[in-house]
Amino acid sequence: MIHDNDLSIHPLGPCYVSTKCDTVGPMGVFKRRKVYYYRVRVPVDVQEQLGKSEVVRTLKTSSRSVADERAAVMASEIERLFFGHRQQRFLDREKIRELLNAHEAQAIRDAREDYETRPPIREHELDRHIENLEYVETDLRRALATRDYSIIRGVVAEFIKNQKLNVLEGSEDYRILAANLARMSINLIQIELNHAHGIVQVEPVTERIAPAAAVGAPTDVLLAGKAEGGAPLSQVIDEFVADASRAWSPKTLQMYESILGLFLNIVGDLPMDTIGFPELRGFKAKLMKLPAHLKKQFPGKSVAQVLAMDVKPMSVRSVNKYLSAISTLFNYAMRHGHVPLNPARELKVKAKRIAHSERPKFDLKSMKAIWGDPAYLQFRLKAPAHFWLPLIAAFSGMRLEEISQLHRSDLREIDGLWAFDINAKGDKRLKS
Repeated sequence: MIHDNDLSIHPLGPCYVSTKCDTVGPMGVFKRRKVYYYRVRVPVDVQEQLGKSEVVRTLKTSSRSVADERAAVMASEIERLFFGHRQQRFLDREKIRELLNAHEAQAIRDAREDYETRPPIREHELDRHIENLEYVETDLRRALATRDYSIIRGVVAEFIKNQKLNVLEGSEDYRILAANLARMSINLIQIELNHAHGIVQVEPVTERIAPAAAVGAPTDVLLAGKAEGGAPLSQVIDEFVADASRAWSPKTLQMYESILGLFLNIVGDLPMDTIGFPELRGFKAKLMKLPAHLKKQFPGKSVAQVLAMDVKPMSVRSVNKYLSAISTLFNYAMRHGHVPLNPARELKVKAKRIAHSERPKFDLKSMKAIWGDPAYLQFRLKAPAHFWLPLIAAFSGMRLEEISQLHRSDLREIDGLWAFDINAKGDKRLKS
């Protein structure tokens, strides 16, 4: 039986032109210094495991007939050795596939648990949070496109260490592992972006890792070119709203319908896979000239008519809210095979000031108008909530929606201090 450590590469490679070397005979038999050797090239698919490109083994005879007989036996043994390495490689890839699937499932569970238990992100921090996620996603997709996985070298190294894998950096198995971990990271970012936009998914958005026979080219599937004659924009919008609106509040649904309706109006009902940077830049340019609450301010007027008027444009924050919603639509379209990439990812306008500084503050006159009103002071209001809501808002800084959902049981004493318990129990909703 031949073992790995019995194999050696001939220092001069294949039979070379020399008076000391006969012509290579049948089955790779050749003679050097009166002794016959057997030489065979290692198949490409097992060269990495053996660390050799060819195997040279002495036949320990000077007789050509004996050498041919021994070479026939040795050829069979070496073929069995190659087969064993192929089988082990298949088992190793199967193991990696199972470990990756388990790792992904656990990561998704952790992401959901983190979403449910962490404090909600404040509104003035939300845009920056989304922007950071999108930058990381862009870097990961660039890594997949170029197959340069240096950006996640630490992630791959930690996975190899934790799973006790024998995978060398630079090997084909390493590249497969890195590509799948990059893809997983993108999927987790998509889940977090959905949370940031109020879309809480019940099922994982990821596809399972390809079986061992196909796992060698995950990036080819991810980055496949777009198909001709794709679904029209209106169809993708309908699919997206129908799928995502199950987790939306009526207010969020109304916001998305308004934004996506305007996008469809300006861009036109083009095939989704033909909408690229030129169309999006044109939409952004027009959006920055339009006023907030377009339909309320100018009912019955078209977008073109309003653009021709001298109107106060919407704030940068509102523009970015629209662009963020369009990016969410493209993320959905990308996951469902309508487009290969999200061209709306980096369209946001850089704000000169942080979002909360753009909002007018309550001055003393405004506060007196609220709390000094006779109806308020005499408790002559339509509902008790109208009395408590502005007081709680003034002293807590909570969102209007959070206050409106409070129950008496949410006022709790914790360690001797009274506090509001902001939770998502029952039919309540929390903004991520």
